[in-house]
This record gives sequence, C-alpha cells and structure tokens, in this order.
Amino acid sequence: KGGARATVPERAQRYVLRVEELPGEAAPAAHLAASLAGRRITITDDGGGVAQALAARLQGHEARVQILTAAQPLSDVDAFVDLAGLGAASPASVYDLFDLVRSAALGGAEQIVAATACGGSFGHDERGPVASEVPVWCGGVRGLLNTVAREYPRLHVEAVDVDTTESQERVAEQLLGELIRGNGRVEVGCARGVRRGLRVVPEGLDRTKAASACDLDADSVVLITGGARGLGARTAVALARRFG
Repeated sequence: KGGARATVPERAQRYVLRVEELPGEAAPAAHLAASLAGRRITITDDGGGVAQALAARLQGHEARVQILTAAQPLSDVDAFVDLAGLGAASPASVYDLFDLVRSAALGGAEQIVAATACGGSFGHDERGPVASEVPVWCGGVRGLLNTVAREYPRLHVEAVDVDTTESQERVAEQLLGELIRGNGRVEVGCARGVRRGLRVVPEGLDRTKAASACDLDADSVVLITGGARGLGARTAVALARRFG
C-alpha cells in the first residue's frame, strides 16, 4: 500500500541458456590439495572405474575415503560425491540421489558434488541445447542441487557435468579439481581441459520460423496441464485459433 506498482511488460521476455567458458583449467590446483587431508569423503560407485580413480587421488592427499555400495547407508561425512550419474543411471536415480543428499546435508556435510554424463556442457553448445539423446534426468540432478544450495547456504554444492568418452583417469582428475576448487558455482562442466558454465540470456524469437517448424494441425491432440490462473485456457484458445 502506497508503494510503487510493478511495471508489467506488454510481452513476456524470452530467455535461453547459453554456454560460457569459466576461468581455470579442469584440473586441481596442487597448492590447494592440502585442504583434503583428514577429510571424510564418501563416493558412490559409478561401476566404471571413475570412483576408484578418484578415491586413489583423494587418498594420495590423505583424505579418508569410502566408496559406497547400493546396500550401504551414508554415514557422517565431510564431503559426499555422487558418481551414479556416470553409470547406468535412470530417472529413478534422482530419487536415490535425493535421499543421499538429504542424509549428507542433515548429517553435517560441508560439500556435496554430483556428477552427470552429458558431455561436459550439460547437453548445450554455444547455440543452445544439442543432442536429443541427453537424458532428461540430468536436469533433475542440476535442479536438485540448485535447490539444496539455496536451502543450505552453508554447504558447497556442485553439479559437475563430464564427458565420459574421456578416460576414467581424466574424469577423476577433473572431479578432484572441482572438489578442491570450491568456487561457489553450482553448475560446472568439464571436458578436454576446459571448464564451462551456463548463463541465462535474453533472446528474441523468430515467430515466423518457429511457426513454420511446428507441425500441429486441426487433427492434433495437445495436452495442457496447470494454468490455474487462466494461462492454460488462453494457450488452448491461441492454439485452436492458429491451428484449428
């Protein structure tokens, strides 16, 4: 009451995700490795050898490392590293990750890192999304960790996307680098020695091109969910007018 009214734009601004290169090489800084000494770090097994390669590197820096099997509960840790996303993961694995992340956060962990295997840039390139075969659960991992980072600001939380066509040793080296670096960014991709992130940028839409790419017609069936405040109904009317 009495405050200035928010200005509502005539047309909603469109935003897209774009890849940007981040400073620093996707490898550990040797002078920071001493921070690992004595830390209790639990790693979930990817089934492909990356967990063992990462554990060996961490133990080389005097960390106390445990590789967690599916049947084991997560005990008190200083850092939790989930590598299940590098193996035969599925949408159900995000539910498993939720339980593990919750246990780690409530158990006093200081750092949570989860790896995905979407090519080192979260399935994007400089132009936008690529590779339709990138599993949708990768976005679930990122969304979960972004939520945890907001709800537990004391934690260092990071979703690290890697390229699993690189060697196990190389992937482990990049993950070690992110564990040591702790730069405060939630989403980081690592591939071929380059670190990448995603940023949201405004971008207009070529409506003529978009309409020509849409193959809806009068016989199409479209399911619209949500829209309790009328957005769904307005969208349905607009689609019917355009394609009906």
